[in-house]
Amino acid sequence: MKPYTFKLFLLLAVILQSSLFLSACDTTQPVRKDDVTELPEADISPETIHQATLTEEAGRLLELADDSDSPAIQHQYRVQATRLYLEAGRIALAKQQLSIIRQRQATAISDNEADTGSRDIDISLLAAEIAVAEKDVLLAKQLLEEFDSNIQSQPQKLSREQQIAYYALKADTDYLSGKYFFVVERRTQLAAYLPDDRAKQLNNRKIWAALSNMSDTQINTHSKQASKNATIKGWLSLTRVMRSGQQDIGKLEDMLLDWGTRYPSHPATDSFLTELIDSYQSDEIESRHIAVLLPMQGKLSQVIDTIKNGLLSAYYSDDSKIAKPTIKFYDTSNSDKTFKQLYEEAIADGATNIIGPFDKVVINQLLQQRELDVPVLTL
Repeated sequence: MKPYTFKLFLLLAVILQSSLFLSACDTTQPVRKDDVTELPEADISPETIHQATLTEEAGRLLELADDSDSPAIQHQYRVQATRLYLEAGRIALAKQQLSIIRQRQATAISDNEADTGSRDIDISLLAAEIAVAEKDVLLAKQLLEEFDSNIQSQPQKLSREQQIAYYALKADTDYLSGKYFFVVERRTQLAAYLPDDRAKQLNNRKIWAALSNMSDTQINTHSKQASKNATIKGWLSLTRVMRSGQQDIGKLEDMLLDWGTRYPSHPATDSFLTELIDSYQSDEIESRHIAVLLPMQGKLSQVIDTIKNGLLSAYYSDDSKIAKPTIKFYDTSNSDKTFKQLYEEAIADGATNIIGPFDKVVINQLLQQRELDVPVLTL
């Protein structure tokens, strides 16, 4: 990989940015007070924003249940709230609601209320869903077997929502059992019956989780079996694309464009693919380590300090949600080590990108090399 130079442009840019930052903060440390003393609420919260949203929605449904005079409507709201708690990972709250639902069901049976059979189905499904959430695959299978037996002995028509929950449970049990391709098949079939985009997106994530646990050999084997299901073919193909393009974002972009052309109506072509790419880019950035090799002492120390502060200012001023790469400085003014030695030391420390050197002689030496182990941005 050839070294490249931004020359004066980058130097002026970082100096200008550093000057603006230093004049605003009146400190030699280019770190904002907010970056040090406070963290966004989402960062210090024990749950993610998504989990908090689900928990809040569950609470809203429970309020609606309390406001309703209809036992049947109260039951449906509590069932929905319990599933939202499970999706948010709030298993204790889900168990609490299931206990309340069971108590209400016992009262309903004693009062000879109508439609208690359907509520029994909900209770059985929720119990199995909680077992899955706790990763108790044996209990989940046992509860599903009991459910199947009860349905066969006492025929009870399942509602659409109950059918969806049942087949999702089957898929989740397969996942816990390591039957990942079964998960892909079940959830691909299930997708056509899901009621809204949120449910479909969650289904896509679970399909991808199953694919991510399959080995390359398994992916290739199932791909060669020429499945008649174009959606499953598309999922398997997308898995191969993401794995083969992990080391080259340019190659990955080209391969994804080709994949989209071959599977234009695939469910992953919508927001899920964007989510997948964002996750990939976040992982890619998080794994990057930037080494800055500059003379920190000597006659150029003031200029170098300005450049260093400019780099740090840009680093700490980045408010994007994507994880930042790590950055480490190396002092090239130490005569005990050559630039080449520091360069090799930085690579040994895990550097994936290098900024520097500042010395024209060393820059010319780098320009004469046809290939470098990591990208170098000279100043």
